[in-house]
Amino acid sequence: MYLPFARWFQEMYFLQVHPQVLPSSKLETPFKQLSMRLHLLSPLMSLTPQSVGSIVRAGRRIAFVIGAIAASTLPVIGQALEPSAVERPVSSPHPSWMTPGASYAWPTTASTYLTSTFAETRSAHLHSAIDISTRAEEGHPVLAARDGVVSRLMMGPFGYGNALMLTHEDGSHTLYAHLSHFTDDIQALGDRVRMPSLQTDLDYYLPRERQIRVRKGELIGYSGSTGVGPPHLHFEVRSPSGVPINPLLVPLEAPLRDGLPPLFSSLYAEFLAADNPMETAPMGETFVDLRTKDRKLIVVPTQKARLRLSVDVFDQAEGGVNVYAVYRLRLLEDDNVLFESKADSFSFDQTADMVADRHHGLLRSGHGGYQRLHVLPTNRFEMYTTPLGADELVLEGEHGSSQRFTLEAEDFRGNVSRVALEVLHDSTLHWEDWRKSAKGVERWRIDSLRAAWLGSMPPSLVEHMTVDTVLHENKRHVITSVDERFVMSIPRYALLEPTQIHFTSFASDSAYHVFMHSSPTGFRHRADVRVYGDADSTLGLAWVGFDPPNGVLTLSPMGVSRAGQAVATSSRDFWSLQTVQDREPPALRMIHMREDPVIGRTVSFLIEDESSLNLQSVKMWQNNRGVLPIYDFEDESFTAYHPNLKTNSGDIFTLELADQHGHRSSYRWVVP
Repeated sequence: MYLPFARWFQEMYFLQVHPQVLPSSKLETPFKQLSMRLHLLSPLMSLTPQSVGSIVRAGRRIAFVIGAIAASTLPVIGQALEPSAVERPVSSPHPSWMTPGASYAWPTTASTYLTSTFAETRSAHLHSAIDISTRAEEGHPVLAARDGVVSRLMMGPFGYGNALMLTHEDGSHTLYAHLSHFTDDIQALGDRVRMPSLQTDLDYYLPRERQIRVRKGELIGYSGSTGVGPPHLHFEVRSPSGVPINPLLVPLEAPLRDGLPPLFSSLYAEFLAADNPMETAPMGETFVDLRTKDRKLIVVPTQKARLRLSVDVFDQAEGGVNVYAVYRLRLLEDDNVLFESKADSFSFDQTADMVADRHHGLLRSGHGGYQRLHVLPTNRFEMYTTPLGADELVLEGEHGSSQRFTLEAEDFRGNVSRVALEVLHDSTLHWEDWRKSAKGVERWRIDSLRAAWLGSMPPSLVEHMTVDTVLHENKRHVITSVDERFVMSIPRYALLEPTQIHFTSFASDSAYHVFMHSSPTGFRHRADVRVYGDADSTLGLAWVGFDPPNGVLTLSPMGVSRAGQAVATSSRDFWSLQTVQDREPPALRMIHMREDPVIGRTVSFLIEDESSLNLQSVKMWQNNRGVLPIYDFEDESFTAYHPNLKTNSGDIFTLELADQHGHRSSYRWVVP
């Protein structure tokens, strides 16, 4: 893996920050501030109609008489239902595979405060664990939750970082991630496996004869910040078949405090043509503020339309500012439950469908993790228990007809919040006028990017270099630019629904540019992206964004590889990009001594520019002996590691670096 992609993923992963949330602590470095895990969490809800006329079910589609939706600027009526903070017993039983009478020790002494919960939004997946605060500190004891054996050991700079898995007597597993290091016997086992080949990224399934037995509450390691994220403990529970289970479903021995109900923030509604199911561009769209206590009235023209709703809702708890996923979401018509979702579990092969559960267009445009209030036909999650099973709502009603709904969000302790919604038809409205008053998605970023990029080009040339097409979710697609220099290969079933794609490509004096825009969808599988040209080995690629305050384009280098005369990468979206050139070798910022929790005094090399660094090519020596270059995303450094490392005055440490274009640099330092 090349570092630029890993770094891009890391930034995308953490830059989903709720606008009203502050960091839970002041961290020492800018990168820690960047990567605070305060996500905009808005787990799945669905809005289903309360009948005015009849409800007709046809497969996954429902036709019914419903009130249409108006701009949020129209008057509101009535009062919302008051939130309820009454705690009641959790209705979900313990998993059937669990040993009767078993319980789980709290896995750390650092705190009992959660910074993230199960099924929260991430950039390309759902969170499969709970995250426990270590108060922005490293080195807190991490304890075995149950009796078991160490069955898997991970050590490296990506993902989980330093992590281990325990397997218990009933075949289930617990996983503990982002540790700074392990206890001596576990650390020594990992070192014996990785040191002969100086393997920096280890994922080792222990054979039975090497498994280490531990007791419930026994020390197994120390909290840290390895992998992705600031200091915290990532704790997973998995079934015997390896499926992630909400850890709050098992009997955890910890006094978790939560007397606060979830909070509704906003509703997003989009209306699509009823006579063209392939059309994914909305005829109209609007946001509705759900933070006030007024009952929400939404009005649109009485024209037949398909309605898709998405909601921003999150949970909260005493003693902190983090926001969490909501455990259960329901839609009620009177006392009838029309839709329900419950975050109990999901399999890893389903988690890429996060882009079907969340509204991908809102997520990528910076609005956060709105959850769809409809189930796309391609959505494979099994978290939904609704008798209607609607993928979207078909609206058709008479002037003045309306209906009322109750949206209900519940956390794991039974604290409930409710919002009342009224939907009304108005035959005096027309879509063109409605769009002028409705508050829609801020598409000015896309328009600004296009204007900044293509504004100086002759319109006839822009039109000649532009491609518009519709891609289908059940087919493999290969899209190419007019000049055939840009090629994007999309695997079959990668797309979640029919997708309109628009892109313009052109060559300037210094680079090749591709401006891309699509209807809001996401990729279940990665697409292959290639730009062809000459055999220039300095050629790379960068994602292109737009910085509105400064009115300038921004470039974020990505990891690439050479494929003949093409520069290649992979993508989960239709991002704009351009070629960039890199003729400089990796540079060094400084060298200093530091204390490692395992080996003590060692040497750390801080890199000046890691944007195109190839981590797999990094090598390090102490005198003439090879040592492991342990990479730290936080301060962009490589630290020398060897279980027998002793650093003395006069020792010579050498670091050899290479970037994705083959440029190499070597740095030598003598310990004073």
